[in-house]
Amino acid sequence: GYAGSDDGFRIDISTDCGNTWDSIYGASGSDLQTVPYVGSAWYPTCGSWKKDTLNLSNFGLNGETIMIRFAAINDYGNRFFMDNVKVNGTNVLLIPAVNSENTKLIKIVDVLGRVVEKNRNTLLFYIYDDGSVEEKIFVE
Repeated sequence: GYAGSDDGFRIDISTDCGNTWDSIYGASGSDLQTVPYVGSAWYPTCGSWKKDTLNLSNFGLNGETIMIRFAAINDYGNRFFMDNVKVNGTNVLLIPAVNSENTKLIKIVDVLGRVVEKNRNTLLFYIYDDGSVEEKIFVE
C-alpha cells in the first residue's frame, strides 16, 4: 500500500460454510503502507511488498473445516495488491466459496481483467453487484 488513504484489508474465517464470519486480522491506513505517497497510478516493485504471517492455530480451530475470506476495503487509495498467499497444514483443500444470498455474481475475471468461465488451477476474481470483489483459487 501507500500513504495517503485509509484503505483497509481484513481476513475473515467461517466454520459454518460461510453463514457467519469472524474477523481474525485487520489493517488500514498506515498499517498497510509500504511506500511514501504516490500521486499517479502505483504498482508495487520488488522492494514495496510487505510480508505478514497469521497462524490460524491461534484461533482455537482444532482441525475444523474453515473458509477464509480476504476483504479489501476501498477508501479511494492508490490500489491494493496481495500476492503469494500460502496456506500450510494437513488436509488443506482449496475450493470456491459459496455465494452469499445478499449478492449477485456479475462476472468472473482473470488477473488481467478478462471475463472467463470457471476454470481449474486458475486465480479468478468474482465481481458482485454490491461492488465487492472476491478472489478465488480453483485447484484440481
